[in-house]
This record gives sequence, structure tokens and C-alpha cells, in this order.
Amino acid sequence: MAQITQNLANLETKIVDQMLQNSANLETKLVQNSAYLEIKIFAQITDINATHSRNIEEISLKMEENAKKLIKEKIQGSSEQKYLELSREIAALNISNVEVAEKGRTTESIRQRSWTEKEKATALVGVLGGTALDILEELSKTHLGNYTLIVEQLQSRFGDLHFEHVYGAQVNNCI
Repeated sequence: MAQITQNLANLETKIVDQMLQNSANLETKLVQNSAYLEIKIFAQITDINATHSRNIEEISLKMEENAKKLIKEKIQGSSEQKYLELSREIAALNISNVEVAEKGRTTESIRQRSWTEKEKATALVGVLGGTALDILEELSKTHLGNYTLIVEQLQSRFGDLHFEHVYGAQVNNCI
């Protein structure tokens, strides 16, 4: 009987030792696999970010081109010369590239021009571009020259707070 008890104790010790060894091996493999997966995921995220960054840049350039084409197509009865003048003025309205000292000059310049409702709307369309273009596409040609309607449509789509933050400075400089 003592022999059986001794064998049972030895077997139990071997089983516990083997379980501890297996547990340590599993933990080591888990750490290695986690590190490998982390590196693999980081590489994939980097690839995705690079791809999307390029795509976003390409889309932004295309949207700018489309905005210019849309403005050109939607201005009714405007001559090519009038369009070129408005395009230059619209480019001047892109306040994000203008220094603070220039902002006041741009605003004053717009006020001195005494723009018509249609010219203000055209300038607003040119300044906004981007996500606002889909709203402008929904407007009929007769409403495209209505500055107030464009502002109302943008406010209803994006909400007053978003409109104020994203487009507020540009809109104020178009008035």
C-alpha cells in the first residue's frame, strides 16, 4: 500500500510539473504571438493610412476641380471674363491661407465691391466646395444664385453649430 501511495504522489508531482511547464510554454507562445500580431496589425494600419491619405488627397483635388467646374456651369448668363474675375475673387476669399492682417482687408474689399446676391452666392459656392457641393447640386439653377437659400440649406444640413465652426468665417467674409 505504501508503494501505491508513493507512486500516486510521484504521478501527481509529475502531472503538476507538466501542467506548470505547459502553462509556461503557452504563456511564452501567447506573448510571441501577441507581439507578432501587434507588428502585423501596425503594418496593416500603416498601409491603410497611407492608402487613405493618398485617396483623400486625390479626392480633395478632384472636388476642388469639380467645384470650379460646377461654378462655371451653374453661373447663368455669365461671360468667360466675368467667370475669371469671380474665380480670382473666390480664390482671394479662401481665408485659411490668408494672414490675420489680410482678413480685414479681404472683408473690406468685399464690402466695397457691393456684390449682388448672385455674386455673393457664387463666391460662397467657390469658398465652401467639399462636402457642401452635394447640397448645391440639389438646388435648382434658379435657386443657385440665392445666397440666403444656400446658407439656409447648409444650416439645415450641417446644423447651426457645425455651420458656424466650419464655414462661419468664410461665410462672414462673403457678406
